[in-house]
Amino acid sequence: NATPTAWLIDGQDDASVAAAAQLMERGVTCRVINKPSILGTTRLSRGSIVIAQADNTMSAADILTHLKAVAEHTGAQPIAATTGLGTGDAPDIGGEHFVLLSRPRIAIVTREPIETYAFGEAWHQIDHSLRIPVTNLDAAGLKQGADLRRYNVLVVPTGGGTVIKDNLESIKAWVNAGGTLVAMADAAATVATESAGLGSTRLLSDVVTKLEPYAAAISREWEGLHGTVDPATVWTHTAPSVISFPWTAAEEPAKPSEDEAKRRDQWRSIFMPTGAIVASRVDDRHWLTAGCRDYLPVIARQGPVLMSAQGAEAPVRYGLYTPAPKPAAAPKPESAPATPPAESKEQGKAGSDSAPKPPQPTHWAMMPPDQELRMRMSGLLWPEASERLAHSAYVTVERVGSGQIILFADTPNFRGAAKGTMRLFSNAVVFGPGMGAAPAVPLHHHAE
Repeated sequence: NATPTAWLIDGQDDASVAAAAQLMERGVTCRVINKPSILGTTRLSRGSIVIAQADNTMSAADILTHLKAVAEHTGAQPIAATTGLGTGDAPDIGGEHFVLLSRPRIAIVTREPIETYAFGEAWHQIDHSLRIPVTNLDAAGLKQGADLRRYNVLVVPTGGGTVIKDNLESIKAWVNAGGTLVAMADAAATVATESAGLGSTRLLSDVVTKLEPYAAAISREWEGLHGTVDPATVWTHTAPSVISFPWTAAEEPAKPSEDEAKRRDQWRSIFMPTGAIVASRVDDRHWLTAGCRDYLPVIARQGPVLMSAQGAEAPVRYGLYTPAPKPAAAPKPESAPATPPAESKEQGKAGSDSAPKPPQPTHWAMMPPDQELRMRMSGLLWPEASERLAHSAYVTVERVGSGQIILFADTPNFRGAAKGTMRLFSNAVVFGPGMGAAPAVPLHHHAE
């Protein structure tokens, strides 16, 4: 048999993330692909792991030994490939779509004021599910000047808002040097304040009167996925007389005053859910959502409402677009008078004004034509909360200096039962140092 060029682990399997993490702990260099490919006859989904012989100094026999051990631990199923060339237009190994990963060196902030369950859920996912080393950082020790340079991933669970505030300057310097910060719930809310100076994600309550760029981002995302282009308009030699903008396709609601907008948002915030499961739409082109389908059930528990526009990516947003049901046709009368009365004609004219109209904007974002936004999947979700959450980000990703910040609106590992969002968290801590950050943090290996 020919010597394998590479070994492949399909990214649709959640075990692929654990396999990549454990292989890197063993000194095996791994890549992850950010778009589907076909190598030979093997189809690979986005997020698949590639262990190329050319990337590794160890022999094929040694790589295979590590692969067998990791496969036994994780249940992953490696496939040997004898070619690195993609079939047809599919990407080739070594090209830009095969991204080199960096070994994650993870720390989680723990103890007061971190919420005990939130810490335990994150620790369990890394230590038990991924089965890789993780350092528990005492929040008090972090404030006393813990050296973050030995880590390239820092997880701040729910309850860590004050931890971010107390260590803001050291965390900012660490992120700018190449670190990946993963913050949840109130910790994410602290990062999303303008005073923190970390990225462009903001809280809805802080931008409730400045929503135009966020609404434009929603329209831009929809057009990017579903918009069509007439080739004749692209190749014409004359300047267009009219340009259509997606955010002007529907009537805009009257903009309330600043005081009124804040009063409305405060009122809606009273109704925020304490455990509802909400449908969310997934960006199937982003590395963080590898292994996920086009929608995810996410748990909403009074977390912050995160707003992202240009600069911060939102791989998962609350609300799933679905085709709106067509209005039922009015029943035809059994018989009609030969000559309708004059008032009936006038009524008919008035009735035409009440014909079904395209979906109108919510309080801040425009709905695409003929679509509705599915929100509640399970639990109690008041209409006020549904409108407040609609289109906001469940998770944001943003490059800051050489590093990045990943903000979760709620706890992705809730009780170890939210498998979809747990995959997001695993992708963040394992793929993050290679996919979204430059490996600029010095590698200070320490006893684990």
